[in-house]
Amino acid sequence: KFDINRNFFLILLFLTNFSLVNVNFGNDTLVLVAKQVSGILITGSAYYLLIKLNKYQIDKLFKIYLQIAFVVAIIGIFQECCYLADFKYGYDYSWFVQKWKLITPPPGTLMRVSSIFMEPSHLAISMAPAMFVSMITLLKKDYSYLGEKASIVIIICYILTFSAVAYLAIMI
Repeated sequence: KFDINRNFFLILLFLTNFSLVNVNFGNDTLVLVAKQVSGILITGSAYYLLIKLNKYQIDKLFKIYLQIAFVVAIIGIFQECCYLADFKYGYDYSWFVQKWKLITPPPGTLMRVSSIFMEPSHLAISMAPAMFVSMITLLKKDYSYLGEKASIVIIICYILTFSAVAYLAIMI
């Protein structure tokens, strides 16, 4: 059964109306508003249904997210190692993923890791909760969501994004 959370729908309706007012004033276009609203609706509904199908066991879902974040971080560190070893197929995924673009670093520097994402800032945004848990894990020894080794891997990958978004998230 497909249903949408009523509160989510009301907030989306408010934002849509506000955006349509901006279209009317010429500050936005109808095409961009339609793309944004449909993207928010699809993504929000998918997350809501995922949580609902798992009987609102957020703790379980968050632990799955952390496991996935760890794998993504390993791929990111592998990407950096391949760059340092000059193994192009290990760090430039444009041969494998359509529209994936390598941000070519200056010679003699580290590359900006993006792992499976299109760009480093996307990786930083997606990994911000895992980064927070990793920092807490290393600061508090009784925190049980993530092991110390996994935390270190996530932190290293996160720093290797060299993304302002990542560093801002660390400060926050």
